[in-house]
Formats: sequence, C-alpha cells, structure tokens
Amino acid sequence: MKTASTILGIIGGLLGIVTGYLTQTVGGINSFFEIDNADTTIVIGKIIIAFSVIILVLSCFIFKRPKLFGVIILPFGIVYILMSNYISGSLMLVSGILGILSQQQNASQNQNEANRTNWTFLKKISYKRIFIAFGILLLASTVIFGICKVAQHYKIINAKEKSKEGLALIEKEEFRKAIPYLFDAANYGNISAQIGLGKCYSNLFKMDSCLIWWRRAAPQSDEAT
Repeated sequence: MKTASTILGIIGGLLGIVTGYLTQTVGGINSFFEIDNADTTIVIGKIIIAFSVIILVLSCFIFKRPKLFGVIILPFGIVYILMSNYISGSLMLVSGILGILSQQQNASQNQNEANRTNWTFLKKISYKRIFIAFGILLLASTVIFGICKVAQHYKIINAKEKSKEGLALIEKEEFRKAIPYLFDAANYGNISAQIGLGKCYSNLFKMDSCLIWWRRAAPQSDEAT
C-alpha cells in the first residue's frame, strides 16, 4: 500500500508539472494575442508546477511517515480536482488516501518479515532508500532551479534599466557609447533595445550587425520593418 501510494503520488506530481507548463504556454499565447487574463493564466501555471513539485517530494518520503504525508497530499488532490486537473488530482487523492490507510504491520506480519532472507530485507531497504534519495535530489534540484530563475529575473530587470541609459545616449547621438548599455537587454528579447542597437550599428555603418538586430525585432515591431 505504501508503494502504491508513492508511485501514484509521483505520477500525479509529474502530470501536474506537465499540466502547469501547458497552462503557462496557453497563457503565453493569450498574452501574444492580447487576450484578457493571460497573466493570470501564466501565474496559475506557475502555481500548479510549484505544488506538483511539492507533491513529488512528499511522495518520495511516504515510506517514512505514510499517514502524515498522506494527510498532506490529500488536500492537494482535492484542490487539483477543483481546478479541473482531474487526472493528476485523482492520482494525488488516491495516493493520500492510501497513505492514510497504511497500517502498522501486526505481530504475524512482523514474524513473517523476520523469516525472510537477508537478501530480501536488504532489497526492501534499498528500494525505500532509492525513493528517499530521489526525493532529496528532486528537492535540491528544485531549490537550485528556483535560485537560477530568480537570478535570471534580476539580470533581466537590471538589463532593462541599463538599456534606458543606452536609449538616452542614442537621443544624444552617442551611438558607440550606447551599445554596451543595450546589448544585454537586446539578448534578453527587449524590443526597444534591439531596435536601438540596430540604429547604433546603422549610424556606425555596420549594416550586417544592424540587420541582425532589426530582424530579431521585426516580428514584434513595425518600427523595425
């Protein structure tokens, strides 16, 4: 029962992550076409991914405290079902119920367990440790991924602020000085910075570089076309 609870929780968490990414993709498409509530859809996708990762980690530790982690997982399953994530929500719900219903082995089961071979006992222990190690690895990966995403977010913000100085230099016709201020933001997809870089290279008679940046900006800007 513990094994079934663990496997169902892991599958439910993985499906939840896929659902979260699909939700974010839909939000991104809606944002491109300027459809209402696009930002809300993207945020919901991120929340689903975060909750799904939590479920994955909890599922890997069900062997240790099945009832405790079952009680924690169960509400997530209910929430997912209410959010119309029926498949992943149902798997999480069943995983939580199985965890709660897991009973301590009775005396006869303990006796039977003692009669098993050492090889079987060691195999069972290592099986549990694999799930625990997977949970620890997943948790560490999630923390590292989160730190990288936060660092990237601040880099984008700093590049955008820096590009404003570059655009101000363009207005002063200091094109050569403006390029370093615009380059990072342009690489992160900032349209104004890409167009600004194109102008700088155009005025410096570097048409190859100019066309590269204007082509990048063209699909999203009439000015670059």
